[in-house]
Amino acid sequence: MATGRPSACFLLVKSLLQNETPVDGLEVCVSCETTSGKNSIIKAKKISGLWRIYPATREARRRLIIEGISIGQQTVEILDKKPFIVSGDGDKPVTKLIIGNVPLSLSNNEIEDMLKHLNVIPRSSLKEENYRDKDGGLTRFKTGRRFIYIELPSASLPKVAKVDKFTASLYYKEQDKSGKNHGSERGRPGLDKDTTETQEEEEASDIEVQERECVTEEERQKNKNKRPQHNPLFSGVGLIIQHSSFIIRYSS
Repeated sequence: MATGRPSACFLLVKSLLQNETPVDGLEVCVSCETTSGKNSIIKAKKISGLWRIYPATREARRRLIIEGISIGQQTVEILDKKPFIVSGDGDKPVTKLIIGNVPLSLSNNEIEDMLKHLNVIPRSSLKEENYRDKDGGLTRFKTGRRFIYIELPSASLPKVAKVDKFTASLYYKEQDKSGKNHGSERGRPGLDKDTTETQEEEEASDIEVQERECVTEEERQKNKNKRPQHNPLFSGVGLIIQHSSFIIRYSS
């Protein structure tokens, strides 16, 4: 049986809403204990763009990763692995990859095999996505999509990929629709304060478009397979009509 203090879990600073008053360590710890229970958090420390959260027990860590935490009016995800790779001059950027158009019955192992084939470097485990309410909080209802934090690919990933018999959609905000390399972090332009559509709604809209494209492609393939096949009986120099008592031969 494993002993000792559990390892840290992580919270991306950029996943928090940008308020006038920055989130401090005390607020992170209190928010974590709302999920994991009283006296379950030792400390929280911010280094660069990452909060490191140190739970007192493995059960507290497990609950944080599964349920996330609520800070202010938003619910944020807690990661079980450090989402950056320290290399040379600094950290390599990560992004959130969303996989859609797949049923909940499809196993994570099959999706992970597909991502491995695409040379994706994971920085977290694969998770199921939940719907959010109007205040940004997570609900218990599943969207049917999965997500995973990955190292930002040097070349844009395809918008669709085959998983088992399904055509999955792949989306992340830096994704180049033309399939070119990520020469620089592309992202979306910043939204003005009076912009009505939030970035999350824009991303959801893009994902839905890609999922419809997947369905359209699947229907196209099915229709292609349903096309009438060439029948040798009706080709060549003649047509033969056969009856139980006689045969009529007609030549064109």
